[in-house]
Amino acid sequence: MRFLSALILCVVFGALIATATPREDELGAGSVSSSLGGAGLASLGEPAATYLNPANLSLCKRSTAEVGVRYIGSFFSANQTSTTPSNVNLLGNVVAGEVGGCIVPLEGFGIGIWASNNVLRPVTLAIDTLDDDIYFARFGDAIGSPTIMAGVGYAFIPWLSLGVSIFIHSTINISQEVFAPLSAAPNPFKANIRAQFSPRAGVLAGLSLRPFDFLELGATFRTENYGALNVDSRTSARYLMDIGPIHVTLAGLYDYSPRQYSFGVTARPISDLSLYVDLNIVQWSLYPGPFDSATPDPASAISVGIQFPPHEDFTFRDVYIPRFGVEYAFAQGLTARVGYSYHPAIVGLPQFTANLVDNDTHQIALGAGYRTQGETVAFKVDGFVGVHLMPQAVVAKSSPYTFGGTALATGFTTGLEF
Repeated sequence: MRFLSALILCVVFGALIATATPREDELGAGSVSSSLGGAGLASLGEPAATYLNPANLSLCKRSTAEVGVRYIGSFFSANQTSTTPSNVNLLGNVVAGEVGGCIVPLEGFGIGIWASNNVLRPVTLAIDTLDDDIYFARFGDAIGSPTIMAGVGYAFIPWLSLGVSIFIHSTINISQEVFAPLSAAPNPFKANIRAQFSPRAGVLAGLSLRPFDFLELGATFRTENYGALNVDSRTSARYLMDIGPIHVTLAGLYDYSPRQYSFGVTARPISDLSLYVDLNIVQWSLYPGPFDSATPDPASAISVGIQFPPHEDFTFRDVYIPRFGVEYAFAQGLTARVGYSYHPAIVGLPQFTANLVDNDTHQIALGAGYRTQGETVAFKVDGFVGVHLMPQAVVAKSSPYTFGGTALATGFTTGLEF
């Protein structure tokens, strides 16, 4: 019976792992901001402003259409410090696409569109597992979950712009049957799992101030949002005797994006040099998870008797993420960029049964861009490469281990201004 209960839990929790989806705010948007370490909130007037700060859509000088592609690979490992073999995880390795546009119907007014498929799964729902698997809170398996954003920005007066964007994620429905013969009996183990993921939407509001020609200020507020997850599992088996049906329902969260406040400054001490400083305040302390609450069917004595793993309380905390970028414009439309950001850990190290881990992360980014000087139509291309470095940390439990690694992001964006 213990084996059967373990198998049932592996199937149910495995379904949760396989269908979680990513936040949209971990790796940024657009090649220009990505090459600046995610900075540029105060002044980047391009389609990616729909994602960064919709108030800057008013800074689009001409209508623009862009397409981009980026490769993201996350390489993290967890190594047992005892005699147990190393547990190495290759978490993400994917090519993602981005499409954006900025429509300028009149001067000082911009309409932005931005779409991309998210690529890395963050916080997993499978916190208490039946094995020793280790999960990273902010970098995970590659999953495509399209995000569509639309926004507007308007300069009410020449030095003040306001904007708002709405972003929407798709609905996912999954239904599957799993068969696992336990013996030569005619009725093997059978589980039917249905998962319903609700669509979700969020709002990003922003403002942009330009008090002087050499100084620009920006601020944004992003709402907290997430989708509801409901899983219905019905299991039956023949293992020495008829068992079932076992009916368990689970509820949880997916695709969580925390409430955020962001502030940015862009300074130009000389005409060709731009300095970017941003600060993101991310309120992870309000995160109502991670959790997976299981409710057995009271009509089934077997369902009620299943022993689910205990939960561990996590200390999710607010984090302050500084971002710095430098951009220099050479002659003939060529621009070079460098950036850095520091992302503190959002959760403390596990103490008991759970294996959800995170550590402070440093990001270093480089990039370049080129724009033609056409009066009617201008061509542009921007590229970047960024590395997220997570130093090794030690989890001191009964079975201690170390974890850490890197994530690599590189790509380019090309488009036309007309």
